[in-house]
Amino acid sequence: MLALSLKYLLIGLVCASIKAEFPNDPKPCNFGDTECIKKAINHFLHKKEGDNSINLSQVDPLTPNKIRISQGTDSPVNIDIVCTNNKIIGLSNAVVTKVTGFGEDLTNKHSIIYKVHGGVSLVGDYIISGKILILPIQGEGKNNLTLVDPTFRVEFSGTADEKNGDIYMKVTNFRLLIEPKSMIYKFDNLFNGDKALGDNMNKFLNENWKEIFNEVRDAMEKEFGLIIEKIVTNDPKPCNYGDTECIKKITSYYLSKKEGDNSINLSQVDPLIPNKIHINQGTDSPVNIDIVLTNNKIYGTSNAVVTKVTGFGKDLTKKHSITIQVPGAVSLLGDYVLSGKVLILPIQGEGKSNLTLVNTVFSIDFVGMADEKDGEVYMKLKNFHLHVDPQSFIFHFDNLFNGDKALGDNMNKFLNENWKEIFNELRASIEKEFGAVVDKVISQVYTKYPYAKYFNE
Repeated sequence: MLALSLKYLLIGLVCASIKAEFPNDPKPCNFGDTECIKKAINHFLHKKEGDNSINLSQVDPLTPNKIRISQGTDSPVNIDIVCTNNKIIGLSNAVVTKVTGFGEDLTNKHSIIYKVHGGVSLVGDYIISGKILILPIQGEGKNNLTLVDPTFRVEFSGTADEKNGDIYMKVTNFRLLIEPKSMIYKFDNLFNGDKALGDNMNKFLNENWKEIFNEVRDAMEKEFGLIIEKIVTNDPKPCNYGDTECIKKITSYYLSKKEGDNSINLSQVDPLIPNKIHINQGTDSPVNIDIVLTNNKIYGTSNAVVTKVTGFGKDLTKKHSITIQVPGAVSLLGDYVLSGKVLILPIQGEGKSNLTLVNTVFSIDFVGMADEKDGEVYMKLKNFHLHVDPQSFIFHFDNLFNGDKALGDNMNKFLNENWKEIFNELRASIEKEFGAVVDKVISQVYTKYPYAKYFNE
């Protein structure tokens, strides 16, 4: 049986890593029993409203965020279509015809082929511009793009994700392939409402549907694939612009994923692996030291809880801030080289270090800068600042004073007894160095998608 101790169900289109009691109907399948898995997938696909017992969100209609189908100037179909306020209707008519994979080794490739009898329609608002062959096309209004009797093939592989002693499946290398029998295009209000031009263009699109579809296939499969992948992975739903409570929850969710999340370009969270860290305080300070940290790892950040968020509205250029509390320790462990003076006491050494922030509040603020790529607007971070406020700070340097244990123990004791004064002198340098590490992680996330795709309209 699919082990209930793992408490997850692989159901193809909606195969998420689920920590929930398996429903009585249908019964769980044996590993690799593809006929049984086919029946289970079909059972859940036909439940338009979804099923909370397996974390399945609404299936029909699907309500995606903005969809953009764009084909470049090197194609005879050089068009840009932006669809908003759309619904995808018809997926509950899907029938799974073939399943492969889903054995005990979740890291193998899995695939599902399903056919939808009738049509799958994308209905809502559109803006279109560009050229098809030598024919210009432009318009704005209501659209209905219908795939007729399509076959969908979903492919992905899994990676093991351990939580609280149970093994979940994380979906990777996700791909959606679409093969319709035909495609129907209907754009209202083309050419500013010129009915003759609009009717002729719609007729031309439908008479040449196959050639046009083949040109826009990659863009369409990518956009529809992102929608299906979100159901498959069952990640948190996007928040509305400026919904700070929702953004708090979703940020805490991703911070808890130690290994990061490729779906949003989130690199490993815990441990963080920075490049060289250089904490330096000048001669005008009573703490005149120079610390170079290499081969270090930062542990404990996955315990973070977001307590406050501001910003993240439609205007990305406004100030954004996140306040994060980390109970317990955030520790920087690795190699160090240290020299200088603390008050009148000389200090020098080279070896292993452990610098630990205890019960720390981190405050992050930055403003966004619009970065346009391929007609989409991404957010770049600028004026990034990290403020660090620990309840205490623990210093430990091995091998101080060339291994003189008495001198080393006394210096570590002195540093810890006077941690607050020393930390305050080093604060600006620590915040700058740690800030560079955090800035890199957040900036990388916002390179994955245009800013608008992180939010509901």
